[in-house]
Amino acid sequence: MLRDFVPDPDQPDRWNGSILDPNTNHVYQARMWVNQSGQLKLRGYLGIPMFGQTQTWLPYSGHIGPNCKMST
Repeated sequence: MLRDFVPDPDQPDRWNGSILDPNTNHVYQARMWVNQSGQLKLRGYLGIPMFGQTQTWLPYSGHIGPNCKMST
């Protein structure tokens, strides 16, 4: 769950907020941005962004319906 994202005052192309890990219920600081390829990047971290992990989120292009499933 993403929450409380606001534009970064020092980097207008980035947004800062927090993210909930639903498996552990831990809340992490987070930063997100869109790279030059149009991919959404989301970095969750503890304290400073160096101590984190970045995920790339891509738009879903399949059919949304009762058989829609996430792949792992």
